[in-house]
Amino acid sequence: MNDVGASMRDPYEPQLHRIRTKIHEAQRIGWRARSGQRHFGVAEHELRWASPLEEATVAEFEVRHGIEFPADYRAFLTRVSACRAGPFAGLLPLGHGLVFSAPDGFLAEASPLVPGVDYGPRWDEDLSIADEPLRGIFIIADQACGEMCGLVVCGKARGRVVYVGNGPPFFVKERTFLDWYEHWLADLIADRPTTSFGYPSLETP
Repeated sequence: MNDVGASMRDPYEPQLHRIRTKIHEAQRIGWRARSGQRHFGVAEHELRWASPLEEATVAEFEVRHGIEFPADYRAFLTRVSACRAGPFAGLLPLGHGLVFSAPDGFLAEASPLVPGVDYGPRWDEDLSIADEPLRGIFIIADQACGEMCGLVVCGKARGRVVYVGNGPPFFVKERTFLDWYEHWLADLIADRPTTSFGYPSLETP
């Protein structure tokens, strides 16, 4: 099936196919060739994917937390990988501790964060969310040192990847999870530094 036909039947399959192709290329190069300071985290997950999740498993999680994952992220979970190979220390599993240590219902509460805003050091207090700064944000990866990658699952910025943690939140330029993930793979294959992937200082054309 060509890309046009695939797009008509399934809007995500062409990009999922590219992502599968790129992870195979990265694995062919070898994770040891991409480990070290330039590519933090690769030695942790060794460019390996976990098996995809069953649709029922994802649906049960969504019902329990009162959310619906962005469709592209849901497609990745159910048709590509549940976790492991990904930016920084890799993608976290669906039931990781950052979810279950949070207050009940926090994922279903709309995040007030939006792209294009220069948030200051007191951003959580300014938005009156100091007690629940990550509401509406599902953490998808750990950057270490208190910094994390989140996916907005409820709010105006739903579907966008945002970096949160010790400092003010920062939205990456990619508009979808799949675009963000594919960009990471492209940088990894080209041996462009990924240790600070997504941050403006190290973005590459």
